[in-house]
Order: sequence, then structure tokens, then C-alpha cells
Amino acid sequence: MNSLYEITETLLIWQTVGCLIGLCVSVLLVQLVRASWHFAPQRRPGTLLSVALLVWNLGGLANAALIIAGYNYLSVAAKVACAFAYTGLTFLTWAVLSVWELSILGKWRKRSLRFLQVVALVLGAVITVWLWIDAAGGNAPLSRTGIRILAEASLYGLVSVAVLLAISRRPGWTTRLCAGLMAFGALGPIIAASLIPVYGHLPQTVRVALSVYAEQSVNYVAVAAFLLLARLRYTDALVERVLRCVVAILAGLSLWYCVRAFVSWLPENAHTPAALAVTAGALTAALALATPLLNQGIHRVSEKIFQTPDFDAKLQELSGSLRQTTKEEDVFTRVQAFLRALLELGAAQVLEVAALPEKVVRSFAGEEILEFPPGSRALHLSEMDADAIVPVRQNGQLTHAITLGRSTEQRGFLASEVSFLRKLAQALAERLNIIRVERAKSEQEHREALLLHQTTEAELRALRAQINPHFLFNALNTIADLIVADAPKAERMTERLADVFRSVLTHSQRPMITVREEIEFVRRYLEVEEARFRDHLRVCILVDPALSETKVPSMILQPLVENAIKHGLAPKLEGGLLKISVLRADDDLLLTVEDDGVGFAGPRPECPRNANGHPPAKSSNRSTGVGLANTSQRLRNIYGGKAALLVESPQQQGCRATIRIST
Repeated sequence: MNSLYEITETLLIWQTVGCLIGLCVSVLLVQLVRASWHFAPQRRPGTLLSVALLVWNLGGLANAALIIAGYNYLSVAAKVACAFAYTGLTFLTWAVLSVWELSILGKWRKRSLRFLQVVALVLGAVITVWLWIDAAGGNAPLSRTGIRILAEASLYGLVSVAVLLAISRRPGWTTRLCAGLMAFGALGPIIAASLIPVYGHLPQTVRVALSVYAEQSVNYVAVAAFLLLARLRYTDALVERVLRCVVAILAGLSLWYCVRAFVSWLPENAHTPAALAVTAGALTAALALATPLLNQGIHRVSEKIFQTPDFDAKLQELSGSLRQTTKEEDVFTRVQAFLRALLELGAAQVLEVAALPEKVVRSFAGEEILEFPPGSRALHLSEMDADAIVPVRQNGQLTHAITLGRSTEQRGFLASEVSFLRKLAQALAERLNIIRVERAKSEQEHREALLLHQTTEAELRALRAQINPHFLFNALNTIADLIVADAPKAERMTERLADVFRSVLTHSQRPMITVREEIEFVRRYLEVEEARFRDHLRVCILVDPALSETKVPSMILQPLVENAIKHGLAPKLEGGLLKISVLRADDDLLLTVEDDGVGFAGPRPECPRNANGHPPAKSSNRSTGVGLANTSQRLRNIYGGKAALLVESPQQQGCRATIRIST
């Protein structure tokens, strides 16, 4: 408290309120410094500024609390609190000068400011020593009031010179704004000092307002320096939080006044404790109900101050525009144009993560948005020089980044703008993900349509192959022989032949069937062949029961079985064994058709290739027809590189055809 002012109860209350508000501002500034910690040039001045301001306001609050508690202004406790507060003020002077140094251009201006910093350090050290000598009961060269006046004069004088140096050469909008706020703070002590002769004749309300204004001028200077340091980054959040603190403190003060006035109106025989409890409870409930309305009002005040648009409405507008696009390039173009127009950016571009330097990609591990001072061009990219990058993540993975470039005249991003950019990145990621899913779905539908077409053609070819004159002649001859020798067996063979034809017609409409259905079809086919070959054909089928309902392409095994019988076992006079298995190896599905027939005799240039486009491990000179080639083509169309057909002849005896499908 300044001894020039008459200490009254009202003055003490409002001085305490001012200190509380200043303390809240100090804490908020500390939080904002942490949020901007990745700005290397701003760490030291930002930390010094916030800590010094915090010390100043803690000391002021402690001093006011001691006087309210009844301590004398000249008591040791009050002297220690004052020394603590003004120690923060001396360091605050140097911190503020360090901040303004970042906005000063020109060699002689920078040298002048460094000289001011040296003066501030020397004066600060001297003033701090005098303050603590006075607090310890020693004899300082000046009185405590004189020391305080010297400390405040050094702050306002040195900072004013620094501001003049900053605005003497084409200052930007942010610099002019902060200079104006600093001037508003410096005017407080000047006005108070000029009114000292007539101070006692002023109305009490004017005296209280003038006293609070003068005492809190330091906070205005510090806030102006911080806004300059952060280039107004997150300033809207700071303003809203400060307003909430002010409203909360004023609400508490109003509650106290109302309760005090209510008690003074109570008659002497009233139950004062009960009346106090009821009144306090009713007023607290009223404040709680009014809180949402107060928050809305504070947010609207912030929007009016910073003239921010309705970002939610703008984002909905952009989202509606993006829903009309089906290509990623169109999405990027619209987002870039939207950002340049809305935020008045010099440049905006959406890049894939591969176009970003590895150092930048690693920086996103702990930062949602990577931002540097406007116009710094701190991020050198192949496409542009940017000072801010917004990551775009799809399913938690960094896939793209929105790079932004601003001019030196522009401020840092407000909290509302940062929130908007995050939502924009999320909307962009969702749209890109939808486009990717729709593209995959379209490609899948195209593959399925192609598969259905190819399956139909392949199955029709298989049907024609199965009912070609040789197959039909052999089958009918066998049935004719059986009619005489074994009529019931002939009837069963006729039924199985009809079942084979019926299955072909049915499966032509279904591109994928279960393993169980595929094996049933193969069994019917083999029953016809077994009747023809009699004891010369032995069949062994092994299927893992757990794979019975696994989907496979329809009629995928029939060409392999037909090839094994026709070219492997039929030429062998004594016949042989045909083994069919459906098993799982690791994560792969294996469908194997193996015979112990004549095997491979040597390579043939027309041998089929597997699904990867490579020839099988062993080739044969026995004719394989088009069945295996069609099978390889079908696997490529359905599974891409996740399936393969391998045909080999172990030890030049027999043949083994294996379909491997990765699941």
C-alpha cells in the first residue's frame, strides 16, 4: 500500500481485489508460457516475466492481507512482504525489456536496448539490496517509500524508452496494440502523482479508483509485454479466463456485501446465524444458476474484442462442401482455399507426411499443432516455408499435415483458432477416410463384378468341358454298361452326373462358397469318375472341420482334380491314389490336390504360371489344358498377391497342386 493514500476499509478491499485479479493473471500467464514452451526464443523472457509478475502479486496480496489483519504499515512482516513484492518488480523490469528486444529492429536500437537492460539489472540489484536492508531493520539510503518510487520509476521509465525504440520503425499492428496497453499502465502512477496536491479533496470513489488503477499499473505493463511476446497467441483464452476470475471475485465480494447489508437490517431478536446461512445459500444458488449465462456473456465479449467469426458455422459450411468431393486432390484444394480466405493467410497447403522432414514428424509426438512466430518461416519444406503445421491423423496415424504461412504483421493464433484448426484437421481426416473407404468399396465391387463375370465364364467353360463328347461319351458308356451289370449303381451314377450339372449351374451365380460346399461338389464329380475307373481310382479327402465354413472361390478345386485324373492317373495302367486336403498352415489356408500318377517328364513352355506370375517349381510335358491357367487368373483377381497356385512333382513322381491363401 502506498503511504500517500489514506488507508480506508473500502480502499483495502479494492486493493485486495486488485491483487487477487493480478495473481490470477500471473497464474494464467504461467500456464500460457508452458503452452508456448516449444518457442525457444520466448522461453527465457516468458519464464522471467511470468515468475516476476507472480512474485509481485503474491507480495502485494500478502501486504494487503497483513494490513487487513491489523499489522502496522511499518511492521517487520509488512516490510518483508513489501521487499518480496518489489524484488519481483525489479526482475520484472529486466524481463519486460527482454521481451521488447524481440520487436526492435536496427543495430543502434538493439544496442540501446541492451544498455537499458544493463541499467535495469544494476538498478534492480541496488533496489533489491536496499529493500531487504530496510526489511531487516537496517538504515537504507532511502526510505521505503522512496525505494518503491525509484523501483516503479525505473520500470516505467526504462520500458517507455524501449517502447519508443520499438515503435520508431514501422511497427506492426501487434506492437502498436501492446505499446498502447503499456502506455495505459504507465499513466496510472503519473496521474496519481499529479493529483497528490488535491488528493484529499477528491470524492472517495475517485480516490479508491485512482489508487487501485495506480497500484495495478504494473500488471498492465506485464500483460502488454506478454501479449507482445506471444504475438497475441491464446490471448482470447487469457481474456476469457481473466474475466471469469474477475466475475468470480466480484461475485464473492457482492455476496459479502449483500450478507452484511442483510444482517444490518435484521431486528435485534432475529436468529442471526440461521438468517446468514439462508441468505448465503440463496445467493450462492442464484450465482450457480447464473454461471452458464455469465460464461456465454464472457465468450461473446471475447468474440467482440477479437472479431472472430463463428468457427462452428464455418466448419459446417466446409464439411458440406467436402461431402461433394470424391477425390483427395479436390479436398485439399478446397481446404487450402478456405483457410487462406478465412484466416487471411499468405499460404496454406495440405501435404502428405512423406513430404515432411523427419524432425518435423518427430515434433508432433508431443504437440497437437506446431507453431512458430508469424512470418518466421521456421519450417523449411519442399513446397513452401511455413510457420505453423497442423497434423492430420487417420485412425491415430499421422498421414497428412496442413502447413500454414503468415506474414510478420499477423498475430499468433488465438485459442479459438487453434481449436478450429484441430476440428478442421479432424474433419479433413474423416473425409479422407470416407473417400478411402468408398474407393476400397468401389474397387471391391468392381473386383466382385469382374469375379462374377469370370466365374460365370469359367464355370460355363468347365460345364462345356465336362459335357464335351469325351466326358459325356465316357460317362454314358459307363452308365450303359452298368445298366446291364448293376442297374442300381447305374441309377446312382446317373443321379451323380445330374448332381454335377446341377451344382455347376447353381455355383455359376455364387462367386464364393464354403469349403464344405466345394468338397461336396468334388465328391459328386469323383463318384462319376470312380464309377468309370472302378478300382483304378482311389480317393482320400482330408478336411479340417474348423475350416468347413471358410469361404473359397466356387469350383476352385474342380480344375485341379480334373487335371490330376486326366493327365496323371488315367495314363497310369495300374491307376493310383488321389488325395485332396484342406488344412491350415500358420495363418494360411492350403487347398491341395495330389496324385501319384505319371508325374512330370520335363519342361514345357506352355506350362501354367502361379498366382504371382512365376512358373511352378516343376513343369510337365503332360498337357494341363486351360484349367490351371484359369485357376491362377481367378486367384489373382480375387486375392491379388495374397494367394498363389503352386504345381510341383515331388521326386518326379506324381503331381501336387497347392493353392495357398493368406488370411
